Order: sequence, then structure tokens, then C-alpha cells
Amino acid sequence: MWLGRFSVRNSVLINVVMVAILAVGAYSFLAIPRELMPEITFNWAFVQVSYPGASPEEVEQLITEPLEDAIDDVDKIDMVTSGSSEGASFISVKFEQNLSDDEFDKRYQDLRTAIDSTPLPDGAEDPVFIKLDTQTWNPVISVIVSGDLPETRLKEIAEDLDDRIMQIKGVARIIDAGIREREVWVEIDPDKLDRLGVTLPEVVQALRAKNVNIPGGTVTGGRSEYILRTLGQFGALGEISEVVVRSYDSGHQVRIRDVATIRDTWQEAMILSRLNGLPSMTLNITKKSGESTIRIVRDVKKLVDEYRVASLPSGAHLDI
Repeated sequence: MWLGRFSVRNSVLINVVMVAILAVGAYSFLAIPRELMPEITFNWAFVQVSYPGASPEEVEQLITEPLEDAIDDVDKIDMVTSGSSEGASFISVKFEQNLSDDEFDKRYQDLRTAIDSTPLPDGAEDPVFIKLDTQTWNPVISVIVSGDLPETRLKEIAEDLDDRIMQIKGVARIIDAGIREREVWVEIDPDKLDRLGVTLPEVVQALRAKNVNIPGGTVTGGRSEYILRTLGQFGALGEISEVVVRSYDSGHQVRIRDVATIRDTWQEAMILSRLNGLPSMTLNITKKSGESTIRIVRDVKKLVDEYRVASLPSGAHLDI
């Protein structure tokens, strides 16, 4: 009864409190994240480092093992597994499953710090970190590029959209489907190898030795310091054809063009993607933890509409 008497005697105060409660409730209703699927963290992290041109043994010795040694100093880790393949190292780190979200975030940051402080060989790319949770793999929206255009042109459109979408606040990563990477094939003719007396390992070694960037240290001049680097990576198909495989005392040289055919092509298609019967490429967009799905979807749709009007070439289509 005292609450009723208090409310009658202090009607102005009660009305102000009620208005405040309604205002806070309305704001919370509009601002609270809305999700189709709740966010679940699995206390699992992945680290990937690319080292182009390196053999699996070199990747293991120069990248995987030093990173594993650094990871040993991080607390609350349950299991570490790693794989070393040609040009890439992949490490899976499973933390203890009884960690709270805050504790896992701290240990994940410790993991990043330990790996970032580990020196890697010249030519190795920066580590890529992936934290496994439901938001990592569930796209909030997908953008599909399709059309009766050459694959190269469709890929240019998809990559341009990828760059623009990544600038939207809250976008974590974009998982593409149906997009093939460019590849240069050196197709060896066994008959020509046999006729010229050249072996396949010689050809491989010649290509590997030429397609590298080699650091040369630094040179100090006055108050400036200059970094020296020998740039030897191929810039055009013609450069590959001219690589010398073997030289003779007579001055005669066997080049790649004498034993192989160079093809500028695409990697083998693992997925065939179509939309309304036309070739297509899909951009699956995921969001960062705690960001608003509704706002990201709205911003992506706005960007796609603007791109469709201003930049989309004839014959191409954009769908959500």
C-alpha cells in the first residue's frame, strides 16, 4: 500500500520516472543487436602464413616450428596442430573450453602478440588470424555478380565490389565462391626434353631461381638509409619464355621456350556457379562481433544500388 500512497503524493516524480523508463526501453529496443543466430565462440583460433615459392620442408623449418615455439608461451592452450605445405603454414590453436569470453579474448590477444613478435624469413607474408565463432562462417548477406561477360571482366567487378564492401563499418571478411585465381602454366614437352638432353628438375630449378625477390641489406648515405632489394619476380609471360635452363661452352643456350609452352589461364574450377543460367561469382559477407546485422545489410544494399547505377557495365547483373 505504501507504494500506492507514495505514487499519489509524488505524481510528478512518478510520471518523470515512467517517461524515463519508456525512453530507455525504446532506445534499447532500437539499439540492441538483432540476430537470427546467436553468437557462439568455440575458443579456437587459426593462424595462416604464406611463404611463396618455399618447399614444405622450408616452411616447416623457417615458419611453422618458430611459431609453435612462440605459441608454447601462451597460457590456457589445450592443443596445437600444424600443417606445412608448399608456400603456406597453417596452425590451429584450441584453447581450454572452460574459458569465459573475456578470458578467451585476453589469451587470443596473447597469441597474436607472441606470433607478431616472432621473426619470419624475408619473403614471408604477414600472419592471418581467424577466430572461430558462428559469425566467422555465417554470412549476413550475399552479393552475386553474374552476366554474359568474359571471366576476367566478371572477376574485376567482383574484386572491385570486394574492396568497397570491406570499407563498410562492421564487415569482418568476405568469403567468395565461384572466383578462380589466375595461373600461369608452364607445360613441358617430354619429347623436347629428351631431344635436348634436359631434365625436368633443371627446368623447375631454373624457374625457381629466377622468380624471386632477394633482400640485399641496407646502405647508409649521409642521414639517409636505403634498403637494397633485387627484384626478380616475373612481370610478363615473355620473361618466363626467356629463362635459361642450360648453357653450353659453345654459347648455345636452352631456354624455357625450347622445351615448354606458356599458358596464361585459370586454376582448375572446383565450383561451377550459375545464376539464371549465367556464370556468376558470389561474395558472402560476414560481420564483426557485436556489430548490427541490420545496419550492415542496409549499407551493403545501398552500396550495391549505387554501384549498379554508376559503375556496372552492360551485360553484368548484381543481385542480393
